[in-house]
Amino acid sequence: SYELTVKDVPSVDLKNTPETAYTVAKALELINAGKGLDVKVYVKGQITSIKEVNTEQFGNATYDISDDATAANKLTVYRGYFYDNKHFTSNDQIKVGDVVVVYGKLVNYKNNTPQVTNSSIYSLNGVVSGVDNITVDKNVDAPAYNVAGQRVNDAYKGIVVKNGKKYLNK
Repeated sequence: SYELTVKDVPSVDLKNTPETAYTVAKALELINAGKGLDVKVYVKGQITSIKEVNTEQFGNATYDISDDATAANKLTVYRGYFYDNKHFTSNDQIKVGDVVVVYGKLVNYKNNTPQVTNSSIYSLNGVVSGVDNITVDKNVDAPAYNVAGQRVNDAYKGIVVKNGKKYLNK
C-alpha cells in the first residue's frame, strides 16, 4: 500500500499594477473568497458617495466606489489618503463621479463590509501624482554650443550647452 501526502499548495500572487487594476467586482469577488487579503492591490472605480473628508486631524477620506457609478456592488475606501499617502487638505480634492485607482489592502470588515484600507489614491481621473505640474521648456529649438563656445547641431557628440544647461549627447 502507498501513503499519499498533500503538500502545501503555494498561495497565488494576486499583486497587480495600476494598468491592471482590479475592477470593484473583482475586488469584491476576492474579498468574498477570502483571497488576496494579505497584500496591497490596485482597484479602479468611480466615486459614488463621499462619507467624510477629514482635513483636520487625520487628513483622510472615506468614500464608496463602484464599477458603474451606482450604489450597487460598492466597495468602501475606508480612511484612504490622497496621492502618495499625503493628507487631504480640502474637501473638494475628490468628488462624486471621479474615477480613482486606489492602492490598498482588501478587507471584509466584520464579515459584512467589503473595504479597501491602508490606502492612497494612485490616480484621479487619469492623473497620476505629480504629473499635473509639468512645465514645458519654451526654448526647445534654442541653439546648442560645445564647451569651446562653437555652435553645434543635434548630431554633435559630447558635452553640449543649451539654454545655459549642460547635456551629454552620445
